[in-house]
Amino acid sequence: MRSLGLEREAEGASAHESGARIRSYRVSGVALKGLLPSEKAPGRVSSPPPAVSEERIRVGLLSGVAGYVDATGFVMLLGLFPAHLTGELVGAAVEFFSGHTPGRLTHFLMIPVFMLSVAFAAVVARAVRGRGQTPLGALLALMTLALVVLTATGSLPALLGEQARGLATLVSGACAVVAMGFQNTFMRESLSGSCPTTVMTGNLTQFVIELVNALLARFDRRLVPPSERAKSDARLRVVSTALASFFFGAALGGWVTGKFGPYGAALPATVVGGLTLSAYRRARA
Repeated sequence: MRSLGLEREAEGASAHESGARIRSYRVSGVALKGLLPSEKAPGRVSSPPPAVSEERIRVGLLSGVAGYVDATGFVMLLGLFPAHLTGELVGAAVEFFSGHTPGRLTHFLMIPVFMLSVAFAAVVARAVRGRGQTPLGALLALMTLALVVLTATGSLPALLGEQARGLATLVSGACAVVAMGFQNTFMRESLSGSCPTTVMTGNLTQFVIELVNALLARFDRRLVPPSERAKSDARLRVVSTALASFFFGAALGGWVTGKFGPYGAALPATVVGGLTLSAYRRARA
């Protein structure tokens, strides 16, 4: 009898384990799904969950690229921020209505360049979707191409003479703006629920909010329920990664661009190129 009871208990435990469901977590609006330890496919060995999610890695790399390109634009075009281009609208409006001669004409010209790059990327995204494919790889490829052209502009003075240096600077700035236009479209079209990787004001706001949640939870758990605390901690990790990566990329981009000029854009081009290859491999798989 005792043996029969033990067998029934074992069968009940097995049935309970087989009824376990998939857990789904959301990090900044992007679902990261994983199986419970009991839900492993037959013949497969379960592996521990990664310490850093794929979403967090992608956000960190793209935020670092945006910071790098922002610093490159600032150094080469005397204050242009390709990833935060809306500030140029403020400068142009102040100069126009104050009656001064526009001294930021080059900066102002970058606004239509940015808009055209976004429009082009949006058309490409919809064309790729029309074929039943994800536009993630295509948009990353466009961004890689823009950064490669930015790197190549460093050779224009040598090819066309020193008189072409002004043209080279203008083309370099335009390429940086186009790359950020593609990245902004990429975040909207392919990762619409993800953490922003270009404009950091929203991430900084979210960071402060999640930090306050973490502090309140330490003093009184009723203020931040455990279920909300888990989501808040996940968001805090992602936005912290974005902010830290952007700052590091900006510092590195400023230093490298000061040393090597547009040639320094080869570094972010390599990073985005790697992301592009990874996206295409996943799509084929």
